[in-house]
Amino acid sequence: MVAVLVVAAVVGLVLWGTPAASGAQRPIRPVLGNWEGSGPLGLRLSFVFVRRGGHVVVADLALGLPTGCRSTGIETWDAGAVPQVEYIAPGTVLHGPFPPIGPRQFEFRLPPSRQQPFVAPFEGTFSSSHRGVLLIESPTRFGCPRTGWPRTLRFALAAAHRIPVTDGLWTGTVNSLAGSSGKVEIRVIDHGRIETDFSAVYACPPPNRGGGHFEIGPLRTVGFLIAANGSIGATTGTEAAWSGRFAATGVMSGTFMASSCSPTIKARFTARLTGP
Repeated sequence: MVAVLVVAAVVGLVLWGTPAASGAQRPIRPVLGNWEGSGPLGLRLSFVFVRRGGHVVVADLALGLPTGCRSTGIETWDAGAVPQVEYIAPGTVLHGPFPPIGPRQFEFRLPPSRQQPFVAPFEGTFSSSHRGVLLIESPTRFGCPRTGWPRTLRFALAAAHRIPVTDGLWTGTVNSLAGSSGKVEIRVIDHGRIETDFSAVYACPPPNRGGGHFEIGPLRTVGFLIAANGSIGATTGTEAAWSGRFAATGVMSGTFMASSCSPTIKARFTARLTGP
């Protein structure tokens, strides 16, 4: 979904050069490491600045965008893993008759692909080496006669510490005090930034008979964004049927609504990484 929506955010194509100072003011250099972005109506994004081959680059971009025209309720947005993002640093000298990028300005450039045949640049500004703003044209500008989403999505960026979450399959057991039992499976991608699949099989406690099963996913590169503190779910615009948190100890704990039981119970579970 995100790969398709990014096409609508295309605003042009510019050929870039190499970073250099612009005017008397020295270009801002963002700190390396994890960065988090907070946008309107619950939207979020996450990425990391790393140094490769003597240059600062962007990696592991998890970008949250609207899934449709509706801006209230659940499942109004999801996050997708965006590969091969080019970072255009402040002070970059452009090829051709273009002025250099300003000392605070930067861009993320998404290269063309089969799903996205155009270059999609997202414009940003740093206020310091630890904070900035990224502006993205909302895909709801096209094809939505009515929508609560802003025409331009403004993400407030900040350098942040992230709880490390390992990619792969996380499995666990239901251990609810209400007496229910069962198992859960969760899949994580994008270096711990996105959850693409959650499934639960459970048995209801007495006097219920039987149990239930539900699954959200699976999707290959799109899902729910995992926050910097390891939490997932129970946020504006996301799925309300389950939520949880990944801890630095390598244990994930959470709850889900066992709606096949009467009355519906909030079942607790714990999970650990068990496979790739």
